[in-house]
Amino acid sequence: MPVNVTHSRYKKILSQLENTEQPVSGEVLAEAAGVSRVAVWKILNKMRDLGYVIESDRSGYRLIAVSEKPLPWELGDQSGTVEYFFELDSTMAKAAELIESGAEDGTTVIADHQSSGKTADGGKWISPEGGLYFTRIRRKPFPAAFSGLYTSVICTAVAEVLTREYNIKTDYNWPNRLSCSSGTLGGVLTEARISGGIAAASAAGIGINVNTPGSEMPESAASLQLITGKPLSGRELYLKLVETIDRYEGIFFGCRFADREDAALLSMIDRCEKSMPVINKTVKVSGQSRGKSRGVITGLDFCGALKLVTDNGKIEFIYPGDNISYE
Repeated sequence: MPVNVTHSRYKKILSQLENTEQPVSGEVLAEAAGVSRVAVWKILNKMRDLGYVIESDRSGYRLIAVSEKPLPWELGDQSGTVEYFFELDSTMAKAAELIESGAEDGTTVIADHQSSGKTADGGKWISPEGGLYFTRIRRKPFPAAFSGLYTSVICTAVAEVLTREYNIKTDYNWPNRLSCSSGTLGGVLTEARISGGIAAASAAGIGINVNTPGSEMPESAASLQLITGKPLSGRELYLKLVETIDRYEGIFFGCRFADREDAALLSMIDRCEKSMPVINKTVKVSGQSRGKSRGVITGLDFCGALKLVTDNGKIEFIYPGDNISYE
């Protein structure tokens, strides 16, 4: 059950605590929320679990600090479309259920941690508490052939936010990882409901190592807190990500996909390429469905594949699942 099922009670209690520096009695809080004093005690303990710092003594309760988690009632205009969970197997799995049940465009699933987070290749994405894990549902139809490019658009948007907001040069490592010089910071996983060649509904899952302890991450990973040397607000990061992703998606969904010379489409591809360190690199490529090739990666195709110009001048395409090694 999502935490925000009873969020109106949280908001009523918070309203009482936020509007005064004096202790507020349990009786006043109970009356404001329309619950018993025992229920107030349980709600306040749950709020402490969510990151609120609340002091109590004989005279009542005082709010010392609000939670930095992306809780629905702390997200302003974004609150109505968010479902927040302490734990899920994965936000992508829950989003898939919501798509099937008719969830509206913009519905977002957030989890404190995931027990079975997945990578694009089916591996396990370690998702302990301290990270930011969410999946957004979009009901903006686009040609399914551009699904790979949609992944690149989301990755580029996230890389822009991490670079801009935390001064951490973040690269989009195709097809769906976000890395800096210290290691992997996060990743993106997208899925779509396809009918008649159209992606009628899509889900973009994003996982970022925000305040994740080093002991909880693989050696190849890094967290924003470890790099910056201070704990960061998951709520603030979430809001910044949504703002930038919305801007990028607005351009993407507005493209004239049938026109390969569409200025918006070409501009979006160019923006993605600029965040990808693999562009203009000499690589060797192999895979189960292809032979071995060597050449220079020259750009990103409309479908989201990498364009490779081989040593003999032939143009090939690299798809997720192919193995790439740098020279």
